[in-house]
This record gives sequence, C-alpha cells and structure tokens, in this order.
Amino acid sequence: MTKQLNFSIHNLKKLKHRDGFANIDLAFGDFIVELTDKDYSAKEKYLFAAAAITSYSVRNRHICVDLIKFAGQKFPEYSSGLQLRPNFEAEYLDLPKFEEWWNALEIFSDVISNSSETPLRYDNKKRIFLQKYWNYELELSQFIKQKSKLRNENKLYQNFMSISDRLSYSENKNWQTIATFVALRNKFSVISGGPGTGKTSIITTIIAQIFTHNIEANIALCAPTGKAAARIKESINTEIDHLNCSEEVLEKLKNLETYTIHRLLGSKYRSPFFKHNKSNKLIYDWIIIDESSMVDLPLMSKLFQAIPKDTATVLLGDKDQLASVEAGAILNDLCQSVELDSFSEKLQNDFKEETNSSLELPYLENNTSDLNDCIIELKQNYRFSSKDGIAKMKDAIRNGQIEAVENILRKEYQDLEFNILKSKQDLANKILDFIESLKIDGDTKYLNYLQAEDIKTAWDIFSSFKIISSHRKGPFGSEKINAILKTYLFNNEEYPIGLPVMISNNHPNLDLYNGDIGLIWRENSQKRVYFPDNRSGNKFRSITLARLPQHSPVFAMTIHKSQGSGFNQILMILPNQDSPLLTRELLYTGITRARKYCEIWSDSTIIKKATARQVNRHSGLKEKLK
Repeated sequence: MTKQLNFSIHNLKKLKHRDGFANIDLAFGDFIVELTDKDYSAKEKYLFAAAAITSYSVRNRHICVDLIKFAGQKFPEYSSGLQLRPNFEAEYLDLPKFEEWWNALEIFSDVISNSSETPLRYDNKKRIFLQKYWNYELELSQFIKQKSKLRNENKLYQNFMSISDRLSYSENKNWQTIATFVALRNKFSVISGGPGTGKTSIITTIIAQIFTHNIEANIALCAPTGKAAARIKESINTEIDHLNCSEEVLEKLKNLETYTIHRLLGSKYRSPFFKHNKSNKLIYDWIIIDESSMVDLPLMSKLFQAIPKDTATVLLGDKDQLASVEAGAILNDLCQSVELDSFSEKLQNDFKEETNSSLELPYLENNTSDLNDCIIELKQNYRFSSKDGIAKMKDAIRNGQIEAVENILRKEYQDLEFNILKSKQDLANKILDFIESLKIDGDTKYLNYLQAEDIKTAWDIFSSFKIISSHRKGPFGSEKINAILKTYLFNNEEYPIGLPVMISNNHPNLDLYNGDIGLIWRENSQKRVYFPDNRSGNKFRSITLARLPQHSPVFAMTIHKSQGSGFNQILMILPNQDSPLLTRELLYTGITRARKYCEIWSDSTIIKKATARQVNRHSGLKEKLK
C-alpha cells in the first residue's frame, strides 16, 4: 500500500524508516537550513531536500548526489517486484523537477556552491558533494594523475620474464606477463582480475624481481582486512616454487610481512586519523595493495596522502566484486576512466624491446591520459576450466546473462550444485544434515576439526569451508545460522573449544581488526583465542579470553564479510524473498569465494532477479581522473 505526500520539509521528515531517511540525514538537512543567511523560507524545502539526500546518498555508499538523476523521481524509490513489509504504508513524495530544484538552490550560495568555502559543493555535472568527500576525491585523483606520469628507474623490468616460470608470451597474449611488465615499468599501476586470473602470481613475481635488483628494497604488502592480508601471505608461499631466483631472494619473500591498511598507517584508538599522513609519510620503496576493491574513498585518500612521491604503488583487485562497505567504488572508477586493452606506442615499444614480442593492441591517441598505460584487466583464468560450473556461473552473473544463469542452474556440475530452499522452517534441519555429512576435499569430515590434536590442524580443516549468506539478520541470515550451529555443536556453552569468532571492531592495541577470525583452543589448561599470524607464515598468535574484544560466532558470515577470503568449499544461502541487497555484484562475489566447490541454496527466481540488479555508485572520480 502506497501513499503520496506533498513536497515539504514536514513531509520529507515523515520519510524516516528503513527505506528512506535516517536521523542523521534529517539532522544534516536542518543544520544546512539553519546555517544559511539567506531568508527565503518558501525555498528552504529545496535546500533541506538537497542536504538530506546528500547525507542519505553517502550513507548508502555513494560519494555524491547526482541531482539530475534524483530530480523528478519518487523518494524513497521502492524497487518494483519487492514485497513490502507487512502492515507497512509506503509513503513517498515526488521530488521537484531539475530546473525548479536547481534554480532554488542557486539562491543559497553561502552553503552550496562550486567553491571550497561552503559545506556542500557541486561540480559541472550538477552532482552535490559533502565538502570533505569532494576533497578526498580531488586529492586522490591528483595523486594518481601525478604518479601515472612517473616510471621506475633503471628499467626494473629488464629480464623480468626469467624470474618466474609463470611468464611467457605468444600470439594468445599472456595477460599475466603484460600486467607484470606494466607494474614493473610504472610508479603507479592498477591490475584488475577475477579469481584465478593470476593476481597472486603477479604480486610474487613483482616482489621477486624487485628484490633481485635490490635485496634491501623496503616493500609494504597490505590489504583492507586481516583475512585478506593473511591470505596474501599464504598464497605467496604457494607461488615460491615457480620462481627462478636466489635463495636470498626466496628467504626475503618468505619473511615478508603483510599488513592491514590500518596497521600500515598506524591506527589511533577511537580516532579517524592515523599516525602516518601527509605530514608524516610512510617510508617504503614499494606499496602493494591487494583486494583494493574493498577500500573506501576516505581510507584510500588517507593512504595515498601518506605515500611519498617516489614510492611505487600497485593496486590489485577485482572491479566486478562488491565495492567497499563505505562510500565509493574506487577500483571500478579507475578502470572505467580509461580505455582498457589499449596502450601507448611507447609502452608497446618498450614491451617489444624487452620480450621480442609485439602486444598487437591498438595504440592510444596522443592526447590520451598517461593513466591508460597504468591500468590492465586480466582475462585468462588458470583456476577454472571454461566447462566448470563455477566458471560458467560467475561469468553469466557478471555479464548479467539471466537466461544463461537459468540454464546453468538446471544442469549438473561436479563443482557447482543448486538446491531449492523452500521455507525458513527447513533451514535448521537442512544445515545440520549438511554439516554432519560434509567432507573436505571428499576425504576428511569437516567436524573433525573439533577433535584435532593441535591448532594448525584444526585451523586447516575449519578454514577450508565456509557458509556465506546475503544477509546478516533474518531467517536466512548469518546470525541465525551461527545460532543454529552453536546450539547444536556446543549446547550454547559460552566459550567452548573449537568455537570460531570474528572480531567486530578495530583494536590496534591488540593488532586485531574488524573481520579477523580466530578459533578458541586450549593451551595446556587455559583456553585462548588463536589467530593466524600474517607476519610469520603458518604460525599463530593468541590472546586470553579476558582480552577478547567484541566478537561474534562465525561458522557463517555475510558475503560482504567474506570478501578478501577464499575457501575450497562454500555453501551460499540466499533468502526465499527478493531484497535490494541481492545484486549482481553480491552473487558474483559470493560464488567466487569458492576455489573448488560451491553449493547454492535459494530459488532460481531470486537468483535471476539479483543478476538483473546492478549496483551503480555515484561519484566524480572518473571525471577528475580524465
């Protein structure tokens, strides 16, 4: 049931609920109206609406408000086909037409303008920014544009193909080889690719080549979360066998420490500021950031402010994954700001001189940005065969091919299985039956981790499988699934041996960050919580239960939280009703957490609707980069 309201400040304030405004949006609207010195009370509703919707948009992970797209639309927008909450009267109003709205806003030039003097700022595309988000974008784009003009000295890429047996070049184009060359050639580079496209091989090869040229090089390898940082360390150790370099270089690689971005910058307890900033720069020759699609605009801007001009910087990630939990979609914006698969004549000549092979790609026109030579998308997949169900499904979802998705769900694959989840009443029994019979790699029973002799054996079994869900709350959410399994396995004992826990907030004093996962285990007669130590290979570090910060059980996690992680096997559970959270990017991210096997519990109609729904975050970064 819907009800239309007239456009007024009073009625805008009525739209405070899950789908509309939050208290902070309305408070910000009031603040901006009170701040203006202009006395146009009849026009204040336009200013209030612009301010409140700017806050609403940032809260919904946009960098700005595209006023042209909002103007004349219903607010809130209830997506067609979604079932409204029971007994909920969906009130909405029609926002003013663009010309009417914009003409009214121009009156309030003391609080909204295209200068740095006002709290709200707009650009030439009529997008409205909070002033600090405009500054974040501007500083980040300036850093990237300046960095993209710089090259690494002494032709660091010379003889790079001999460093790893992964590298080759032929008429079929080895994109791993091209990406490695691009990263070694430039002071700034961006490498985007899906799972199994060789990003870890590239990281390992780049670092080995750097150490071969300078064994004393100071390299920072980091990721947004502790899980992602630990995963890089594990992955690099598996790639070492493919390198052709000295024992000294191999030893440096094995002992290379990985960081979360927060630890690298030096988090301050309960503060948004860091030890390292534009006045106190980081001291590294190279900074390599994996899983960069997860990094939001404020954090990326603060990181780049702390990077010295001469420090080479590499971003790696998957532009098709879910973007950051906070505002921005930086990796996607970077890739959209250039013409992919096209490089300058100079870069192609440098590549040919080094490899005796031609890239045979289109030359860029002379007036194209230097940034185009710094960004590359990996195309080949080395993990999945094109005949595998996971490979077919992830490609169909990424490309929005709804009919292909439906056909894949009907077929049988060894690595992909689909089961219909009819109702929430089925969930508990179905999960318990599944977990009891689950075997890891077809051999070891999953629940054997509870009887393991040591923490490493327990961790290896436990971390090879994960249940992931689209939602945290609700009958099919991760909280419900965790409660079911904790009750079944431990009879609700508060801190049993074998309980997995996930940290909920950043705690720099403990070197624990939001998303870090540990296992409760016994050391002699004392229970402790063990976390993988990404500074020391396969070792663990532990803390007492008394020091364990805010946390939650984690047999299951949301797909958002699973970013930066990979598991041999996953079970992905989606609700039996449609939701705005269910998007193409969410499905793609979920299914690509699986290395070997993925089972999906859902309804084919839900999966098709999610495949059709694509996230589009508003920002001005692409234009600033151009």
